[in-house]
Amino acid sequence: MTAALAPRARWRRRALRLIGALPWPVRRPTPITRVALLRPDHLGDLVLAAPAIARLCAALPEAEVHLWVGPWAEPVAQGIGGVTLRTLPFPGFERAPKRSVIGPYRRLAADVVRLRAERYDALVILRFDHWWGALLARLAGIPVRLGYDQADVAPFLSHRVRYRPGLHETLQNTRLIDRLIRLAGSVPPAKPPERPALAFVDEVPPEGLPERFAVIHPGAGSPVKRWRTERYAAVAHWLEERGIAIVVSGSEAERALVEETLAALPVPARPLVGLPLPRLAAALRRATLAIGPDSGIMHLASSVGTPTVRLYGPVDPRAFGPWAAPDSHVVASRFPCAPCNRLDWTERDLPMHPCVFDLPVAPVIAAIERVLPARVA
Repeated sequence: MTAALAPRARWRRRALRLIGALPWPVRRPTPITRVALLRPDHLGDLVLAAPAIARLCAALPEAEVHLWVGPWAEPVAQGIGGVTLRTLPFPGFERAPKRSVIGPYRRLAADVVRLRAERYDALVILRFDHWWGALLARLAGIPVRLGYDQADVAPFLSHRVRYRPGLHETLQNTRLIDRLIRLAGSVPPAKPPERPALAFVDEVPPEGLPERFAVIHPGAGSPVKRWRTERYAAVAHWLEERGIAIVVSGSEAERALVEETLAALPVPARPLVGLPLPRLAAALRRATLAIGPDSGIMHLASSVGTPTVRLYGPVDPRAFGPWAAPDSHVVASRFPCAPCNRLDWTERDLPMHPCVFDLPVAPVIAAIERVLPARVA
């Protein structure tokens, strides 16, 4: 049964349908040689899109492909080869309090001018519900506008692909890209998309890393994804007994969380705080294991070939779990309400939403044993 829309969402949907029905001018179709890809999300979503982007560049080597991301995703986007990087502060993805209901629309005029000047033959919206990007493409007059057949997005598209709930996000994006490849008159590769590969993994890691170490990354994009600090302590003790040192990583904004985790650990541990993403990727590549909640850093770890153990609660691991990473394992909440795909709970709400917070230690250690049987014997 479909959940009822909030009043504001209903009004927005009606307005978008009316706007989409207007006869906006569009350039005449031309051969697809200049392509824009829109991925407004953060690190993890972009890593999961990387195999589909690589697929497009391989299938259409003569095409010029521009990847449009938010400034927050630029560090990881720089590791995706074969594309020209563009940045745009997509409204609603800043992970900051909303300033205005009409703010997203105020940006449109300037951004329409930017996209219109690029004279793209085709634009692909890689996020399933990104109506703002679809509207932008329509107003910019781009002839081929490809995205998912979602209610708020479809009115502005020239070509649609059905979004399949529960299908992995890498495969969702691959289905869009394969449709574009066909529209360009080529044939998509027969093989499935591979593990993400990022070009900056040859960066030099920080000095003084232990020979065998596990990276604990306690942070995540939403507080509801986090695990109890004292349970990381139990895992760290178990690993240290088996000769695996501990490193705790985090962004500069997560410094307090890293320090809290370090203080709780019963074993010595090294902090890695505020590293540029390429250097953190190099450190992860050296690691024996990476452990943490569902986050972009866990996807980054898998992309550089590091085994991971990831904790999932509100997000569906079938859709956003590891891709092409047999050396990674998911520990998912067994709460009947999980996955709910709600990430906007505040710190005050967390006691009522402990799907990750209350995950026990035993299945995490069991996952480590399955992922690294030879290394932790």
